[in-house]
Amino acid sequence: MKIKTNKSSSAFTLIELLVVIAIIAILAALAVPALTSALAKAQMTGTMNNARQLYLAQFSMANDGAATGDTKLVYPGDYLPALGTLEAYVNTVVSPGYLKGGDIGKLLSAPSANLNLSGPLASRGGNVLSAGQRR
Repeated sequence: MKIKTNKSSSAFTLIELLVVIAIIAILAALAVPALTSALAKAQMTGTMNNARQLYLAQFSMANDGAATGDTKLVYPGDYLPALGTLEAYVNTVVSPGYLKGGDIGKLLSAPSANLNLSGPLASRGGNVLSAGQRR
């Protein structure tokens, strides 16, 4: 005589567990390129915002110079002789107070830029910038 038990097994078998892990791995592999492109777009947006902030500082300085007649407050591209170095450019924008010295490191940095800022301007503010070359 056989005794029947009505026990239903609720545990996963090894095959079921491996199939679930494989499906999760495939979905993760499909999600990585989408996340990578989203990160690249976010970095590009940050870089564009940095460029916009530099433009706004230059534009404000040029407007103030045009309104007051101050020859030191002209658009940095209009200086004669032209500003030849990054240090000269940054000092023309920071000296009048249109940008803070501590913000220069943030504004001039981008994920793909290898620009090393050192000196008092990069750390605590001031009028001197020592910019490293791109590697």
